[in-house]
Amino acid sequence: MKEELEGLGEAFERMEADADVIRAAYQALPREWLKAALLVEYRCPNKQGCLLLHAWRGDGCETFFHVPHHKMSPARNDEQSVESARRKHTLDGDRVWRPRAGVLDHLKDNGPNVGIGVQCDHLLPVTVSAADVLADAARATRGRPHKRVITARLA
Repeated sequence: MKEELEGLGEAFERMEADADVIRAAYQALPREWLKAALLVEYRCPNKQGCLLLHAWRGDGCETFFHVPHHKMSPARNDEQSVESARRKHTLDGDRVWRPRAGVLDHLKDNGPNVGIGVQCDHLLPVTVSAADVLADAARATRGRPHKRVITARLA
């Protein structure tokens, strides 16, 4: 049992390292390249249409995702999180939540309830199914992304 737990910890460390690489690569991509490679774009229903998620396929066959940082209002932030989580998962120690990234294909075999949490200050937290994002990516053509507005109840 102890060996299994150690292996699990190593797996989580590798996933986090991969996420860091994907996040850095996404942020360094020239916008023209991203526009040409993009397969999926999810936004909130607000007028500004906050970006919630991008997905693209690399030169190999893996599909990657990126969830940008988002800033929560003080009231929503206090309502939906605790101070220890804010210190650990925000850029400023309070309200600016870190961007997240990963390999979407790694999530698909874990069932329909496993996915990616997205939110902004206009949208209650929603988990989008990895299988749904991959299905949207399959319907898209590089450079002509499948665009979706996430219509969960507004806060």
